[in-house]
Amino acid sequence: MISVISFLASKKIEEDDKILRKIVDDMVSSNSSNKLDHIEYGTFEGHKDADFVITNPSFAIAGRAFVDRNQLYVLSALTKTPEESKNEFNHFAKTFKLNKDESSNLTPAVTEK
Repeated sequence: MISVISFLASKKIEEDDKILRKIVDDMVSSNSSNKLDHIEYGTFEGHKDADFVITNPSFAIAGRAFVDRNQLYVLSALTKTPEESKNEFNHFAKTFKLNKDESSNLTPAVTEK
């Protein structure tokens, strides 16, 4: 799955590390039985990223969160076991590429007063 959160174009995302940890923490707290099994910081296509695994008794999520310009991306795969989730995610992540075309930016139009 790909989730994208767009911020206003005029708003610079300053602290990528804090935002990455916050999005993972929000995913963990969305279900009281969720547990963060693993988080590791690195880079993806030149952007700071957080790779993570979240589990609970019903499923596992492997994912990657990163910021590009004014957009926060979360790539994830949900399966029954952590191993299946990692395998699904690794296959998916290898095929994902950011579109570098500036004209395709999904930034909403903003009129400042």
